[in-house]
Amino acid sequence: MSQKQRGFVGGVAILGIMGILSKVIGLVFRIPLTNSLGTEWLGLYMLVYPTYTMLLSISTAGIPVAISRLVSENVTLGNHRTAKKILRTALPMLAVAGAILMALMIAFSGSLARQRNTPEIYIGFIALAPSILIVSVMSAFRGYLQGHRNMTPTAISQIIEQAGKLVVSMPLTYLGARRSLVHAAAGTLVGISISEFLALCYVYVMYLREQREERPLELAQSEPAPEWQALAKKLIFVAIPITIGSMIMPIASYIDSAMIPRRLAVAGFAPQAATKLYGMLTGCAVTLINVPTSMATAICIGLVPAISAAHMRKQPELMNHTCMLGLRLGSLIGFPCAIGMSLLSTEIINLLYTIPRDEIMTTGRILSLSALTILPFTMVQATTGVLQGVGKQKIPMYSLVLGVACKVVLNYILVAIPNLNVFGAPVSSMVCYMVSTAINLWYIAAKLRIRLDWGELLVRPGAATAGMAAVVFGVTKVLNMQRRANTIVAVLVGVAVYAVLALAVGAIRQSDVSQIPGGKKLEKLMRKLRLWR
Repeated sequence: MSQKQRGFVGGVAILGIMGILSKVIGLVFRIPLTNSLGTEWLGLYMLVYPTYTMLLSISTAGIPVAISRLVSENVTLGNHRTAKKILRTALPMLAVAGAILMALMIAFSGSLARQRNTPEIYIGFIALAPSILIVSVMSAFRGYLQGHRNMTPTAISQIIEQAGKLVVSMPLTYLGARRSLVHAAAGTLVGISISEFLALCYVYVMYLREQREERPLELAQSEPAPEWQALAKKLIFVAIPITIGSMIMPIASYIDSAMIPRRLAVAGFAPQAATKLYGMLTGCAVTLINVPTSMATAICIGLVPAISAAHMRKQPELMNHTCMLGLRLGSLIGFPCAIGMSLLSTEIINLLYTIPRDEIMTTGRILSLSALTILPFTMVQATTGVLQGVGKQKIPMYSLVLGVACKVVLNYILVAIPNLNVFGAPVSSMVCYMVSTAINLWYIAAKLRIRLDWGELLVRPGAATAGMAAVVFGVTKVLNMQRRANTIVAVLVGVAVYAVLALAVGAIRQSDVSQIPGGKKLEKLMRKLRLWR
């Protein structure tokens, strides 16, 4: 168990690194297809995917987090039988929910397609529907393993999901493209279902391995586990506000898909131009910012069992330390990613996409503004993990509802302004995440009595980021940034400079490095270089 339970930082590092890698693999999959099949294929794909994510959030969002928290609590108290029964109670709940929503997506595939003015895309909804059931079942096992502080299966299964797209989805996409772009999109979505099934198989094998280790502990326990009815009630009590909170952003994206093109029309854009701008925002900019934000998701996942364990042990100092560590990791990641991607936005688009020059410039400007949302989004995830870990899952739900309400209102107003148009959407998202972060931080400080060190959260990572930004800006003025290779150089320089400055100002500590996989070797190297004593 010790190897798996590397600690909070180690678990986040594993999840984060694998999460970023999986997003990169996803880009490697999506970008060539977009370049070869065009934005119309991407548009057809995106007509189906938001519905899938919304339904998936209904079936999976809350219960896996509840499993993780409740399993962590019971393992901490030595109630291994109860921990096992939590999974046995939750698994059928998730399977039934997934099966119902899968059936509904298939049954209403025709009407969903007609609502999007593309009746033939109904086959895409049918192709992707099995993923809802598969991921629902897989999330139960992921939650159980996360409750045991074993983050590796979740991380590797994410890689399998994305790698499956390259191995399975891409050939099926090109096979479908021989008939039409609709069949190409359907081929992509069939491949996703197959990839999710492969990931489920891996997670189940890891669960069986975990069980071989847990079995002696279960047999040694004399106390019987509670009845499944009581556990089901507890799971539902914890899961409902988390589910509602997790549904908010997919619903907001669903609303955006209908609202933004219409408000762009009010701003004076023709339907085709409005669709293009929306594609630049969601298909390009949002896809790219999802790469660094995978680290935010890792922080949230890792924080829930870590905070829960400290809370159950009634160790306020440990809880304060873990909370600050999670929030500090959020700012350490959010600051450089937001500023760095914003500075190099046009260059990154030019590096990845072979689209007309005017579209590169427009998409780059959209990305430059959208990238700034990375920091507040990261802090939303970190604070949500803290609050869910102590059983205050309603607070992030309320804060996000208020934030999204602001986002919807501002989108309606700002996107319709001709001089602002699509750039109003990232401004609205920024306000949404800032509102949610502010409420969560207030509750953590005022109600949970967590001591927030603003120097650790803002000053140190902010100073390191400012230094990095100055160097990267200088690099862009010296190098010819029309050459794609120089974009990679600028990114690598930025990463290196930020790492050095973060160490210099104390934003990254020696103890942080020692906890990550391979950290001991890195720590020895730093000592040899006399960067640490």
